[in-house]
Formats: sequence, structure tokens, C-alpha cells
Amino acid sequence: PNLEARFVAANTLIGLGKDLSLANTHNVQCIKDKLAEANHRIFNAKTMRTKRKWREKVKELRKDLSDELIKTGMLSNDDATLIASWDMFDQNTSSNFFDSEWMFGLSNGFDVVIGNPPYIDSETMTATMPKMREKYAKLFKCAKGNWDMFIVFLEKGIDLCAISGTYSFIVPNKLIGADYSETIKEKITTGCIIEIRDYSRVKVFAEVNVYPCTIVGSKKEQSEKIAFTTMQDKINIHSIKVINKLTFSRCPYWDVYFRDEKIVALIVKYLTHPSLKDVKNYIVNTSATVAEAYKIKPVIRDLCQFHDSLKIINTGTIDPYCSLWGIKPMQYIKGRYQHPIISEIDLRQISINRLTQAKSNKIIIAGMSGRIEALYDEGATLAGKSTIIITNSKDGKNSLISLLGILNSKLTSFCLFTMFHSLKMAGGFLNVNKSIISSATMPINAINSEILIKLVKSITSEKQKASEKDTTFLEQQIDILVYLLYGLTYEEIMIVENTEDGGPLSITKATYTTWLERYKDKGVLPSEEEM
Repeated sequence: PNLEARFVAANTLIGLGKDLSLANTHNVQCIKDKLAEANHRIFNAKTMRTKRKWREKVKELRKDLSDELIKTGMLSNDDATLIASWDMFDQNTSSNFFDSEWMFGLSNGFDVVIGNPPYIDSETMTATMPKMREKYAKLFKCAKGNWDMFIVFLEKGIDLCAISGTYSFIVPNKLIGADYSETIKEKITTGCIIEIRDYSRVKVFAEVNVYPCTIVGSKKEQSEKIAFTTMQDKINIHSIKVINKLTFSRCPYWDVYFRDEKIVALIVKYLTHPSLKDVKNYIVNTSATVAEAYKIKPVIRDLCQFHDSLKIINTGTIDPYCSLWGIKPMQYIKGRYQHPIISEIDLRQISINRLTQAKSNKIIIAGMSGRIEALYDEGATLAGKSTIIITNSKDGKNSLISLLGILNSKLTSFCLFTMFHSLKMAGGFLNVNKSIISSATMPINAINSEILIKLVKSITSEKQKASEKDTTFLEQQIDILVYLLYGLTYEEIMIVENTEDGGPLSITKATYTTWLERYKDKGVLPSEEEM
């Protein structure tokens, strides 16, 4: 067969202004039928003479169809020029648009769509192709937030599929965990996911430094189960987890499904509690923007005295429950400060909102870290770039204090680092952002827990006296209390304890059961001797 009539090189992201299938007048349909017949004749032509004859016929019919579509008003002059410039028989050029009906005579989609989109991130697009990025953002519904190029290619691929068709793409594994992938994931889940393969531990591309995954899916329901496969290398499978649709519907964090089914069940239980984005009294915000950070840099002073000034801390000077201001030097845009401060007057000139935020009671959370690290500040500190801030609109100081204990617990770090595993970097570090913290949950009965508030205040009091003060026992009591507040079983606790740093609690199931009953009856936690 003459395959040149079946291959098209084109920019699939750019289509014609209107759907040509809507212009099926009698004359248009007659020309389409003749085109289909001519293409079939070319495909099966036995001689060069026959092929040339039908090539000329195809060009003639395409011109007739273009003219007829202009008459119907379905094709603008710009689109007419666009399609007239495309020569299906020129194998050395590519088209700057794609239309499956015009190019293939297909109006109902393809049976199979396979894609390996260019790995171009948002920063590169913004710097090198800003106009195209703006155009794609208008054309594609899933181009939301700080989206990368693969997002729009995947959306287009699904749209090109027939109802019963199948698509398969290899894309960055940011699809699994990045917040800007939420909209495309919603589109994917309206159909059927057959399998997702994680190749993050495999060097798939020699020239591209990216962690890829593959996804196979369909618009039509095909199975009640989804396979989440982790690859050992390009060929061999490390593990396969098969998840049913009901379980999948309960947890929107796809990272989780590559883990053991007991961990999946634990995360599902964790997510039955309200997330911070759903608890209206808690307000999660980012700290200084990049632009603000560069404005702040020239007015930072390195002084121990801070009358009418605010301390400045960033990720490197935040420990759980403790600020390392004045103890550990702060690195800030190629600068190094032992006692970094900013005057309220200078900050007001940069941003009144940041000044108000800095002088509020708040939780400050480190950005890049190997666990959740959060501290409480009573309006004395400006949070530097890449940190996260939580304020409270109603309940005041104590609800922030109780939340601080929840955030610094082993359970919260375990769950969030599992939910966003694909975003981890070398060494297991995670770039903790607003989206991740907003996904943390908070049991309603923890908000005003007197025991939790007392424990957190004891730790912060000890840390204020000396940052190196050993508060291990108090932190272990908080961990146990958090397990109780979330209703974890002994087996679920052991999953967390055997994963998180610090070593597992040396307790038996019988001992934990005793602690649980005593807490329910008397509200008492185990003593240091018992632990």
C-alpha cells in the first residue's frame, strides 16, 4: 500500500477555527465521499501513473471542498489559506495545524492515540515561547496554574480518541503529584484508567533529566480495576498494585496507589478528616513572592537589636517547634545573616499585606525539608521566601497551637510525604508548598484538645529556653495522642513508626490497647517510664 496517504506531520495542538463536521450540506458531503474514494484509490494504486492520477484528483477535490466550506460560512479565509497550504503528499514538511477530518476523513476520533510530548516546563515556555503559551492556555481547559507542555498534549490526545478508543502517553511523573495536574486528572478520571507505570527509578531518556511515567486509558469504562505499576528497569516490573474503582474514588492522590494496600487504607482513613482547605478558620498562604524577596534583600540588616523591626527566618532556620534565628546563619539570595531583621517601615513600603501578615499570630512551615517542620510565631517574625504561613480568622491562638502539634507529628509527615511521593527530590526532600499543606487534615476533636495544646506549649517553652533542649518524650506523647485522635489501629501505627525517622515505639499491641482505653476513660497519656 501507498502509506504516504496515511502519515501526517503536524502541530496537533492547533486546530481549525470551526468543526468541519458541522458543515455537512449535500454538496459538502458529496465532495467528502469523492475524497474518501480518491484516497482509497491512492492507497491501493499499483502503478505510478495511477497514483499520480488520483493525487491530482485529491488536490482538485480538496480545493472544491475548501471553496464550498467558505460558501457555507464554516470556513474563514484564514482557515482556507491554512488548509490550502497543506500538501498531504509532501513528506518533507509539516503542517502548522491539525484537523483529523480534513487530513484523515475521521470525524469520530482515532482508535489509538500514542504520545511522547516534548518535555518543556512552564519556565522554559514563558521565556522562549510566551505567545504560544498564551494561545495554548486559551485553547485548552486543563492549562491551569503553572502548567507544563505535557498537560495540553495529554488533553488533546484524549480529545482525539474515539469513544471506544485507547490512549497511551509517556509524560513526566509530575502528572501524578503536581498541583497543576489536577484539572487534567479530573478529565482522565471521567473515563477509564487502565494502567499507570512509574519509571522514576529508571533512566529512560539519556538526554532528558526527567522522571517519567506512562498512562494507558480510554474514554469508555473498560475495567473496575486500575493497575499501578512500579518499574525496576525499562523491561522488568518491580511491583504491581491493583486498585478497585471504589478505593480510587476515595483518594485523589495517585502517588498513594503505588504503595502497599495497607498504606492505601491508612491514607484513606487519614483523608476522612477535614483538610485545612476545608476548615474555614485556617488560612494557608505563601510567604514573600520572588519579586518581594528581591525588594526585601537590600533592606535586611544584621543586628541583635530589633526595636520597631521584625526578625526574618526562612527554611534553613526553621526546626520543629523552634526558630533558629540568631543560632544558625540565614542564607538569603547569596547573602548570609546571623541576626537578620527588617524595619516595619521598610516592610510597609514593600507590602502592607506582608507587614500585617508578619505581625499576626501564625504558624510558619519550612519549604524544602525531609519532614514537616513548623513553628509558632506571635507576630515577631517575617517569613522568608519559600515558606508557608497559616493564620486563623476566628479561634485565636490555641487552635493554631493545636494545629502545630498535628503538623509536626510523625503521622502528618508520613501521610503528606506518601501522598506527594512523586514530587520528592534527591535525599527524600520535598518542596513543601501551599497545596501540600492545604491537603493536610485536622480532626475536629483536635482543634480544642487541652492535652494537645498543653503538650505543644511545653515543647515551645523548653525550646525557647534552649533550642537544643531534648523534648523527645513530649514529642512522642504528641505522636501517640495524634494516633488516638485519628483513630489508628496498632497495626496502622506500626506502619508509620517503622517508616518515619526517630525509630519505632517499642510497644506491644496489648500495651497500646491499655493506653487507648485509659485515654478514653480518663484522658491520660502514657508516662515517660511506660514509654
